[in-house]
Amino acid sequence: MVEGSRKLRNALKRITTSKSDPVPDEWLNGQIEEIDRLNRKLHSKITLYEKATDKSCNYNCFMFALKISSSGIECWRNPGIQPDSSFVRHLLKSMDQLNLVPPDKGIDGDIAIYFDGRRSPKHAGILKNGRIVSKWGDAKTHVWEHGPWEVPISYGNVIKFYRNIPQGNTATTAFIQYAKAIWHK
Repeated sequence: MVEGSRKLRNALKRITTSKSDPVPDEWLNGQIEEIDRLNRKLHSKITLYEKATDKSCNYNCFMFALKISSSGIECWRNPGIQPDSSFVRHLLKSMDQLNLVPPDKGIDGDIAIYFDGRRSPKHAGILKNGRIVSKWGDAKTHVWEHGPWEVPISYGNVIKFYRNIPQGNTATTAFIQYAKAIWHK
């Protein structure tokens, strides 16, 4: 797939990268305004799907896309064990029935995973009405609805769509098994 507008994707990276931790509410509100301006200027169609809340600090894009509950895995998480790129790579390698879907055959509920040049998962979202719904960032950040290439450039230049990938309780169980394997090394 083509990687989209570099100008748009670079601007999104700048807009969505906070220099503060925790992320201030003023910055989050400004992000919405900046994306609205960017939409008008570059004719993109990014829309706010869900405004950031204090609860959004508890999950990342992979947890959002795979519907992994933060409360179901909290005792297995630590700085070295997260439902992150390494976990998603493990999940994709371990699946028996991996179903890679051609981009033009995606249906609602398919998972879009973005990869960098080294084939490392960088971002994930859920396909909905031909668009993608995804959480941008790991901390208190918004969930956006966007076109496949309307994402920050740091999310990679390859998108793959997957069907029948574990979600919800199945993905939560897969993460716990992954965490146990790391703990017992």
